[in-house]
Amino acid sequence: MDAYDIIIQAGSDYKLVASMVEDLTGYTARGYIKKSAQDNEAIAEFDCVIVAASTSTITITLDADTTAAIPYTGKTWDQYTVYQYDIELEETLTGVVSRILQGKCSVSPEITKPEVVTP
Repeated sequence: MDAYDIIIQAGSDYKLVASMVEDLTGYTARGYIKKSAQDNEAIAEFDCVIVAASTSTITITLDADTTAAIPYTGKTWDQYTVYQYDIELEETLTGVVSRILQGKCSVSPEITKPEVVTP
């Protein structure tokens, strides 16, 4: 499987719509962002919803509060902090798990933070 790298803007909603070839009836989807594959703790968990099983469409989202909580080291918008992510499907009857997406997750720092006010 090839990698599909994504960019998340901290403090903004993120949405990715994935279309699969097969019918997704009887499947669930899940996905995490981590510093590395060896980490036990996730940086963030995607909300993965199979929108229409028969048309094989999955929405993969993070809300603005979740993306704002992702740690980043950059001081300007173009200094990304890079993590890893993947998205998996699980067939509920058999428990068989398949990875459908994977890659780098680059996080761009949030510049306009509601709590930051300068006199």
